Amino acid sequence: SSRRASELGLDVEDGEEVPAQEAPRGADQVPEAAKVLSNRSACFSKLGDFQASLADARRALAIAPRWAKPWGRAGAAAWQLGGDSRAEAVEAYEKAVELDTTSAHVASLQAAVWGHRGES
Repeated sequence: SSRRASELGLDVEDGEEVPAQEAPRGADQVPEAAKVLSNRSACFSKLGDFQASLADARRALAIAPRWAKPWGRAGAAAWQLGGDSRAEAVEAYEKAVELDTTSAHVASLQAAVWGHRGES
């Protein structure tokens, strides 16, 4: 992994614990490591690597669980993985909406809930 990733503590192995930090009050108060992981999650999603995207979103959530953005990223990745991951997507979108009621989060939750109901 890169030197910058190591400096931020992002060179952890899958399943390794990342210490949670104080709940951020705004994006400017989100720990840098969580921002990098959330952004990398978005990049993996754009590349179609939803497993890696979900893994990074989960790592970002371990660091900043009260920041809505990685919840939305986790929801998007889990939704794309399909199958049993769809329930996790709905839960992640619900948490994103709970933390930040922007229209994008609400629309994603709405689509996930309707899609999840259609699969049941």
